[in-house]
Amino acid sequence: MAEQGSNHREKTDLPPLRPGRRSRIASPTPFAHLLRYHMERNGLSVRDMAELTGVSPAGIGHLLTGLIKPPIADQLEKIIRVLHLTPVEAELLELEALLGNAPDKLRAYVMELQKRPAK
Repeated sequence: MAEQGSNHREKTDLPPLRPGRRSRIASPTPFAHLLRYHMERNGLSVRDMAELTGVSPAGIGHLLTGLIKPPIADQLEKIIRVLHLTPVEAELLELEALLGNAPDKLRAYVMELQKRPAK
């Protein structure tokens, strides 16, 4: 055990981030959860999804873990086609992609609106 006041760190401690760097620790976003659900429903692995969409396996992995923001435009359309989504499913995935790219304050506001009971 390290003495109080020493600079010793446990092996499980993460190194400090350099200024201007974002944490590499992320949690899956609603977009990521939907993407994973539809991939599993279609029996697609990360590698399969990468080959069919033209996105690298690392890129698909980062989408699934929330390390990168969801795609928009062309890449999102490819994902929707590959997953054979219904129009409603596609619209929901597009909405989550847009929210995932929105500024934090706007995203929080929209999430709060979704929690309110319908009038």
